[in-house]
Amino acid sequence: MGANMNTDTTIRAAILAITLTVIWLLFGAPAWIGTTPQSAGVTTGPIVSVPITPPTSITAGGNWQSSCNTVTSIQRIDFTSKSSQAGTLKIHRYFDPACGVELVPSPVQGTMTANAQAQIATSDAAPYQSFVLEIDNTSASTANINNTFAYASGVIAQSGFPTYTDQTGNQIQGVVPLCNIAPCTSANPWPTVFTASENHVGEWGNNQNVIKVAVPTTATTYAINKPIGGYLTIPNMTRVSGTAGASGTSGAILLAMLTFADAVGTIPFDIFFFDSLPATTANCADNGTFGISITDRDKTIGVTHLTDINASNPVLVVQNQERPLAYTIGGSTSAYACIVNRAAFAAAATANDATLHLKVLRQ
Repeated sequence: MGANMNTDTTIRAAILAITLTVIWLLFGAPAWIGTTPQSAGVTTGPIVSVPITPPTSITAGGNWQSSCNTVTSIQRIDFTSKSSQAGTLKIHRYFDPACGVELVPSPVQGTMTANAQAQIATSDAAPYQSFVLEIDNTSASTANINNTFAYASGVIAQSGFPTYTDQTGNQIQGVVPLCNIAPCTSANPWPTVFTASENHVGEWGNNQNVIKVAVPTTATTYAINKPIGGYLTIPNMTRVSGTAGASGTSGAILLAMLTFADAVGTIPFDIFFFDSLPATTANCADNGTFGISITDRDKTIGVTHLTDINASNPVLVVQNQERPLAYTIGGSTSAYACIVNRAAFAAAATANDATLHLKVLRQ
């Protein structure tokens, strides 16, 4: 009975084996055949053996270094060796592909104990393009070297990165310079001095500026509609001098105010603003006849009416109550103004008798 059961089991096993073989021949082996189970979500980079020719011995106090190994897709380096004497394992890493500019701090190193396998590895994410391996014999006797291996693993995509030259003339690939504008260039990506430009680090948007301009007056009575002080140059109306409409060439006058040091009465004024100096300067001569020529009309930015009058014995403060006056200036940072009185008044001839105050918002 037992013999028959054993025979029957053997026959069934043979039939199963034949059946599986036929299935594999016709349809191929199942996907799980020949694979190694892996943990879900775990991805590892390739492990590459570093091409080195280690020595079999190192003289007392001497050392051995590998040739320069260029990095293309390597991040971690593991280096191991065994010495019959005490010593040091080192991994030197470099910014450039020719092992010229070494990372600081560097190298990565570890102590070798006599007749014990020593191992070191890079553990940071510092970028580099080449490396050199080193074994030092720190003893007073010749060291026998064996079991020396080096492996590189991990992937860093570096293809297509530009190459720059640092200040010492070394080529650096895959390193982005601080900027690519003057004085930063491909030949000088780390300048020692940064000059002012419209490529700002930090400042952007708008800023406010308060501008005060002295208005010269004459010790006389100004009839109505007379220019006061001639054409005035108003500096720093824009941040930069450039093509009108470019970044930094525009702004808005938020507040215009005129102050007098002596009691001149409750007088309203108008201020005509220009983006460049009018050619016919006689049209704004002090206490002359005001006018805007046809030649100068397109230079006009706009007019601000000073109608908020505040007499504070003896000082007079008169300011506008209007919405901001926008402006754009090309080829200069200065604007020009002509103040015209809208009522007669008597002025003193003191140097600081009148002052124009402007609060501007500069783009």
